[in-house]
Amino acid sequence: MRTRFMLSLIAVVLLIVAGCHSTATEGDGGESNAESNKETAGSNTPAENTPDNTAKEDPKGDPKEDEFCLLPPEAQDDELAGKIEVGQDAIDFEMEDSLTGKKFKISDFKGKTVLLFFWASWCPYCKMAFRAKGSLNKFWKELDAASGANLVIIGIGTGTDDTEENQKAFLKTNEATFLSMHDGNRKVEQAYGVLGMPTCVVIGREGKILTYGSYRYSDYSDGLLEYLRQSCIQNPESE
Repeated sequence: MRTRFMLSLIAVVLLIVAGCHSTATEGDGGESNAESNKETAGSNTPAENTPDNTAKEDPKGDPKEDEFCLLPPEAQDDELAGKIEVGQDAIDFEMEDSLTGKKFKISDFKGKTVLLFFWASWCPYCKMAFRAKGSLNKFWKELDAASGANLVIIGIGTGTDDTEENQKAFLKTNEATFLSMHDGNRKVEQAYGVLGMPTCVVIGREGKILTYGSYRYSDYSDGLLEYLRQSCIQNPESE
């Protein structure tokens, strides 16, 4: 009886040991399967997301850091009387500088960008631009101090309710020493179709009109000065 009991006990122990060994084997297999699944999932990752296959930008598609690409502001046709348009040859005139008496023509400056600035000593917007901290005054000083700048500013003082004497005094007071002529009979003003003061007309290096508009509006004047700064002062060799 005792012998039979001992045999039964041994049989139970053997069954328990066999069960534990089977569970451990299944666990190892589960971990192995999980690793296998992970590897399989990794192998299915789309090729375009892998580092070696990441799309590269075409270097030819983007401008270089030092490449000049700023364009002049869009011409404001509503601010002029339709006498000129972008791309046409600039209308040439012989002028005389109010401060020095020097005679010159617009065509004398072919090869440089020319800014025609139509103004009057009575014009409040002109006074703001010409004063010591005004945008045109500061820009002129920046241009005057630059080496190799490729820009000429020509002031065209209107003959409407203004005299050459008043304009000379105005220029001296504001230390505006760039070229400026008194358009007594308004021939230049009328030829370009100027309707109000101040107005800007920009002539390119080939003698063709690039842009024009009213200097009263900052969205135009700010863009214009920045274009001239980059194209004529910072990058004078750019086209």
